[in-house]
Amino acid sequence: MSSSPYVGAVDVSDHSTMANNIEEQVDVARRSDAEGAVLSTIGREGLLVVPNRAPALGSGFPTILAAGSSLEELKRGSVSVSLSAGIEDSESANVVGYLGEGDFSRPVVVTTPISGWFHCAGERGTGIAISLELAKSLARSYPVMVVGATGHELDYLGAKRYLEASPLPPAAVIHLGASVATGIPGQDGSLVLSPTRSALTSTTGEVAQEMQRAAAQGEFAFESDPPLYGGEGGEWIRLGMPLLSFLGGFRLFHTPEDLPQHATSPELLNVVCEAVVEASHIFVANALKG
Repeated sequence: MSSSPYVGAVDVSDHSTMANNIEEQVDVARRSDAEGAVLSTIGREGLLVVPNRAPALGSGFPTILAAGSSLEELKRGSVSVSLSAGIEDSESANVVGYLGEGDFSRPVVVTTPISGWFHCAGERGTGIAISLELAKSLARSYPVMVVGATGHELDYLGAKRYLEASPLPPAAVIHLGASVATGIPGQDGSLVLSPTRSALTSTTGEVAQEMQRAAAQGEFAFESDPPLYGGEGGEWIRLGMPLLSFLGGFRLFHTPEDLPQHATSPELLNVVCEAVVEASHIFVANALKG
């Protein structure tokens, strides 16, 4: 119990720097001799935003994140904190499935994370939905393995554990990462596709240009042979096989407000799914050519 925690703010407008910003603010709180910290997440419309964390024991310094909209009230009021915490053993499993026919020692892999923060309808749900449709489409022509990886919010733990035990690299991998069919309010209030979504691929040349045209229908920014793959795509590319990765963020990313009615719509899902399926078929056909 603390009746005088450190009260501050942390900038979460850039998701890639959010965790470091939090660590810096926690260090400031420690140096203030407070017994804990309450940090409001600012820069994202006053929402509560949380970061992924590595699966390791914490520092022991109690830290609570609060919505940015509460910052002024927290500063004006008398804040007290009561915490009770413990560590419990538990389990979470990756989900692996097979579709189609052929040589499953070198399948086409469709992979997507299946866990996330809060309800994660846009962050996770859109990728799960499209991965299932994509797998069914590809399975008409290829042996397809679907890998649903758990533990995304724990530094991609499920994907890392799966890849540690995977005996052979697949023929090609399509990764459906975060927020692939998420929307933001347009001028008339209806959802339009979020501009902060990308398609990244190891494919180059004319085939990559074909893929880019297909991905453009889903309004993905496209990059061929990028220096860095985000999310679980960065884990899969280490196997050295062809990779196509769709991922991004949107305004409700890692917030409790990431609910179906706020994050996406049937229309957005349909448009993005068609683009992903078309780009993926071009990608796989080229990857398996020889």
